[in-house]
Amino acid sequence: NLPDVDSYDVVFLVYSWTAEKMAQFKKPLKIFIGHGLMEKMLMPSSFDLVDKMFYISEFGAEYLSQKHNRDINYMPSWIDIDRFKPTSAINDKLKNILILDSRNAFKYRSMFDWVCQKRNVEVEVLSTHQEPSLLWNVEDKINKSDLVVAYGRSAYEAMACDRNVLVYGISGGDGIMMKDSIDRSSSRNCSGWVIRNMPTPDKITQKEIELQLDLYDANHIKYTRNCVDKLDINNLEGFLKQFGILK
Repeated sequence: NLPDVDSYDVVFLVYSWTAEKMAQFKKPLKIFIGHGLMEKMLMPSSFDLVDKMFYISEFGAEYLSQKHNRDINYMPSWIDIDRFKPTSAINDKLKNILILDSRNAFKYRSMFDWVCQKRNVEVEVLSTHQEPSLLWNVEDKINKSDLVVAYGRSAYEAMACDRNVLVYGISGGDGIMMKDSIDRSSSRNCSGWVIRNMPTPDKITQKEIELQLDLYDANHIKYTRNCVDKLDINNLEGFLKQFGILK
């Protein structure tokens, strides 16, 4: 059942079916936030169903604007940095890895296990898909790790906790986030589709994982920190005012 929609001034939509459902209402300003170019359900079936359109990567916003000749703006993937913050420092030498990929980690965990066993590095997989309750304290798990393997929002949350981050998932990845890679990777929301120096799980080799783990360095944090500070959700109000959504 839909809530009392007319009592709201603005509604934010993220799936195609929500845009279709909300099209019958005139009062609320309908804002669609796109977050997937490959899946139809993550984009409105028609841009005419919404009042404003944003996309969570700079690349996606520019691509859609040109393709559809519409004004589609970039909206950051906001992070609650009051929740996701460092509570401990990472080790100078890599000791433990956390894999945050609830659906696909099983497809490549064994490869990480094999490599890390030789290095005496512990590997843990946090699958909120199997253990939903872990979703609410994921920051505690992140802060107990030195390096987090993740992509998208999970990668940013790990950066906000001052962890080294390896952007990787089912589609491959951009590798360790550092000075030379963070800006490029974040332009596509750390989805792993930019640098592409890590193949998909069915093709990746142990050597390729070892090369990335060799790049572990606590100094990377100062560059990833600059990235996530721009994603502070406390800046959301000013962002919405900039686009006339809030007065």
